[in-house]
Amino acid sequence: TYVYEGADWVYRIQPAEELTDISGMNYEWKYSDNGTVSGREAVYMAWSDAAENAEYIDSTQSVQVVNWYDDASKATYSLSVSGRNIDGMDIECYAEQSYLLSHNN
Repeated sequence: TYVYEGADWVYRIQPAEELTDISGMNYEWKYSDNGTVSGREAVYMAWSDAAENAEYIDSTQSVQVVNWYDDASKATYSLSVSGRNIDGMDIECYAEQSYLLSHNN
């Protein structure tokens, strides 16, 4: 768990038999899409309290999550970010870096 660029970040790893949401976030996701992280199956999800015509995007609370599964380690990985004005943050890039760092130590 850490704070970066004013946003709260949480990186989790949990043994699992398949990809599952281990983020601990209980939102009704407004966006969900399949993808990959370091070539592994992933699911990206996002939530925001912004109205479609919000004038003050900097005051909008948002959450982004990516969960991915590594067959070799039989574990699900999760990275989440929450805060205001996080739209410019590339969670895929941070997930890739977090995953690579956790496997090089």
